[in-house]
Amino acid sequence: MAIDRPTPIFQGVTPTTARKALRVLIEQAYDKKGHTKFVTPCVGSFAMVEAAVKGGVKPTDIVASDITLYSSVLGYILDPTKSVEELKFEPHDPELKEIWDEISTDSEYELAAKILFCIHLSQIVPKKEWIRWQRITMLEQRFEIVGKYAAGLKRLDGEIGGLTYECRDAHAHVAEFWGDSSVWVWYNPPAYKGGYTKMFDPKGKYSWADPSGVVELTFKEIAPFVDELFEKTCTATIYVEEWYPIDSWQDGKWFVHYAEPYGKTLRYIHIAVNKADIVDVPLMARPKITYLPGKVPPVYNDEEITAGSVIEFVPCKREVALYFYDLFVRELGMTQAESYYLFMVDGRVAGTVGLFLSNYIVQRKPILHETFGLSPTSQRYLRLNRLLMRYLTSKEFARQVETTLTDSLFLPDLEVLQTTCLSKYPEVKVNRGILKLVRREKQPNGRFKLIYRSDFHDMTMKEVVAEWLKKHAKYSASGYAPVSPKDK
Repeated sequence: MAIDRPTPIFQGVTPTTARKALRVLIEQAYDKKGHTKFVTPCVGSFAMVEAAVKGGVKPTDIVASDITLYSSVLGYILDPTKSVEELKFEPHDPELKEIWDEISTDSEYELAAKILFCIHLSQIVPKKEWIRWQRITMLEQRFEIVGKYAAGLKRLDGEIGGLTYECRDAHAHVAEFWGDSSVWVWYNPPAYKGGYTKMFDPKGKYSWADPSGVVELTFKEIAPFVDELFEKTCTATIYVEEWYPIDSWQDGKWFVHYAEPYGKTLRYIHIAVNKADIVDVPLMARPKITYLPGKVPPVYNDEEITAGSVIEFVPCKREVALYFYDLFVRELGMTQAESYYLFMVDGRVAGTVGLFLSNYIVQRKPILHETFGLSPTSQRYLRLNRLLMRYLTSKEFARQVETTLTDSLFLPDLEVLQTTCLSKYPEVKVNRGILKLVRREKQPNGRFKLIYRSDFHDMTMKEVVAEWLKKHAKYSASGYAPVSPKDK
């Protein structure tokens, strides 16, 4: 029986599309800008090294490092000055000892493959039935699997072999090179606490010559390091998610080369650079929705809004929200939204909203981040979008968002709505009176980064409609809109 989708030895590989994006950037700028060395700590499975080589970097230009036995096995194969025997791998678990003695090796590739098999087998804890069967199957096929590992290592050596590898601390490694303008740094450390330990804790089953005194990185070390890296002479490229608590990233200093929604939560991942002249044009954000995503509600078409009208936010799928986004704006925009709503007026779509929830869920901050909120152009009501925004900033909507989250009992009550605008003007007046400008930063390109906030208010849906009818319903594209007798 063959192994069906075996659990990978290394989890957390950079997505394929992001690897391709880095390759494109390297093709555009590595040789052109005079780079002669590619430095990559936390190298993991060497996936980004493969991308760099495909982009034109010579393997002899590459200096890689990591702290795990898995990466070191690969690194010692790819570094011609190293020998796998130097890792001093020794099994202690009786089962691993038996396998170690049973499988003979005639080459560095086979020795490395045998170590990888022991690592892989140690990772698989049979807590579930299918995992138990996977482990049994691996043991039955141990000779075949080790042979495949050896063949894979030989192929990898043929493609990217010749680099330099060291088992060492990531930050000490980069610090040796970051003052050199001919150096290109790729930095993508594990972003979740204890990730390496969860994957590679030997649990006493084996030992090796691991580097003493080197510990896993957390954001406590990563954040200030990235801030410092941004200021250095080298070309620094980093992999970040939108929510990463890194000041230089959150302040918009890094230049984005690539972005895409990723995973079940559709968080935006980015490749960013510390030098503006390295980035030509940002590659992509998301595909434009060019098809009707199933059955959708009718669009608001200048129907009359009265005191008896019902407005509401209805949760929807990403494809539906972005379909209306493109329908209303007719222009592809980048959004890191993770939660989507349709703004409905009497059962018709009068707006679409995207929210970013990671800061609230992960960091427990009582702030709801709006990434977009827009309405169609209305001839009858010039200020239709103010109706959307006024209800969006209500406590009724905040409580609605909270109830959609499975761990809402452990989260603080939402207190503030925040949104960020990029504009060529120092102020965006469209939501004046609803949102307050709390920060203004002029960007290197001359545009302004504007951060707006509003506390959630106590008005009900009916009160919001009544207020909007009194203040804004009279304005139309042609001047004043007719006011219904019901609204007087």
